[in-house]
Amino acid sequence: MQIKILFVLLSIFLWVACHSDKKMKTDEGHLNTPIILDPGVIDGIVDGDPVPSISMATLIQEEGIPFSMKYLCLPNRIKKSKPDFKKIVGLGILCVDLIYLNLYEKQSFMMDYIDASQVLVEDIHATQFFDFKKMKHFATKKEHLDSLMYLSLHNFGKMEDYWREHDKTNLSYTFASSVWLEDLYLASQVVKQKRNKKIEERIAEQKTILKDLIDALERFKNDPNMVKLTAGFKIIDKSFEGIEISYNFDEPTKEKVNKRIVIKENTETTVKMTKKQLNAVIKATEEVRNQWIGN
Repeated sequence: MQIKILFVLLSIFLWVACHSDKKMKTDEGHLNTPIILDPGVIDGIVDGDPVPSISMATLIQEEGIPFSMKYLCLPNRIKKSKPDFKKIVGLGILCVDLIYLNLYEKQSFMMDYIDASQVLVEDIHATQFFDFKKMKHFATKKEHLDSLMYLSLHNFGKMEDYWREHDKTNLSYTFASSVWLEDLYLASQVVKQKRNKKIEERIAEQKTILKDLIDALERFKNDPNMVKLTAGFKIIDKSFEGIEISYNFDEPTKEKVNKRIVIKENTETTVKMTKKQLNAVIKATEEVRNQWIGN
């Protein structure tokens, strides 16, 4: 399906954000302090699947989980975010929520999320990267939802490219981190309502990803905003304590599906996570995610 390819594309540009070893500068009064990441310091912010990415929403849909607005942020609340750093976090949250709405073809809600994204983009002076007129047009027609998905990811990708190319990699990390956080929140809210083995395994797998992400964010120790973001992630990291993950690696195989060659992953993941541990992750994720919404 075309949309699944687009999920991979977003994963790739987030992976680039999390693997850049270019000189970086922090924002909001800290532009004069360069930060150099040693080559390879954050290599493998997760081999093969750098962030849960928005494939989490795909998994939720494939598992037959009914749609619910309860899992999403209210756009009118998030577009009031202040200051600019919080607005970038808000954009990551809205990005994931828009993908979720798109997957479930909930056009009646999409316009509000696009409008909220436009407000935040205008506030951080990044309108040159977005075509909101076309996004809104695509959102009104069901047959154009794939186009809306592509255009949205393309726009966010242009914005992220600009940040990296102009020594504002901290903003790329902020956006990527907020996408990761909202994905985890979305999954945790789903299993809070009804247990699901596959989704719970995907949640547990974030333990390793999070540790690497924290290592990367800690390179921005001179930026109080990034320090605050990192502190929140450490709260979530602590909630993962005791959860065990093991992998039985096997070579991927090729299969022919509808006259196309598809690569099938054969690695098996085993997760040991109690209900108490899962609830701890859910609670911590709610706490951290909700502190970034609104004023």
